[in-house]
Amino acid sequence: MKSWLSSVVVGLLVLGIVLLIGASAAAQQIVMPREDILAFTAEWEGERFADGRPKVPDSILERMQLVEIEEAWGTLHEKGYTQQFEGHWKHTHLDSTGVLVGRALTARFMPKRPDIDELLTEKGHQEGHIGGRNSWPIDMLVPGDVYVADSYGSVIGGPIIGGNLGTAIFTNSRNGVVFDGSIRDLAQLEKIEGFNGFVRDFHPSYNWNNMLVSINRPTRIGYVTVLRFDFARKTDFKSDTTNKYDFDFFFGWNF
Repeated sequence: MKSWLSSVVVGLLVLGIVLLIGASAAAQQIVMPREDILAFTAEWEGERFADGRPKVPDSILERMQLVEIEEAWGTLHEKGYTQQFEGHWKHTHLDSTGVLVGRALTARFMPKRPDIDELLTEKGHQEGHIGGRNSWPIDMLVPGDVYVADSYGSVIGGPIIGGNLGTAIFTNSRNGVVFDGSIRDLAQLEKIEGFNGFVRDFHPSYNWNNMLVSINRPTRIGYVTVLRFDFARKTDFKSDTTNKYDFDFFFGWNF
């Protein structure tokens, strides 16, 4: 009897969690609203994009190309940003001398549940998004952006872009990506001159194991909390071009 009651209680708790998740997903916009962006960046006094995002000047991005990682880390640490470093990435190109700098456009993926996945797709279409959900953050990229996505390190069934979406990313942003997850079509991505991608791994499968849940909201990449309006900067410390594994650095910080 006690075992049966315990099973019922556990089942009800799980159902309650599912209902709460579904209600939260339905109530929250997938993309951070303009008023929230303004609240998160209240100290910004410069130009903004139409959706409220701070428009960090290209001249600042160009200057950041010359800043050493230790200099950036030290400045951030002094200002209280103590979790702004993440390492151990694989990269899409054999040239390990490049530096990736840009305004972070964030996205978050979670393990897929059919009920929540369907709800979020319907919610996104109501907000005006079109096509598959993997393309929604890419549609929002502008020159100077870096697409930063948390897909919880998923590999098998986890690649969130391949050759076609990689081409779209570079067409819109003229930049690259930082993914806490995997990608596919490495041979095609390597042919996109100027594209830089830093990911956890590569896999030939397609994205059937995760779902997009938010865009432009605070996102975790390893030990770093990233906002849409942050810089993303990466450069190599050491590289092994035989297996494409290197020790890189990722920073997110509010301008």
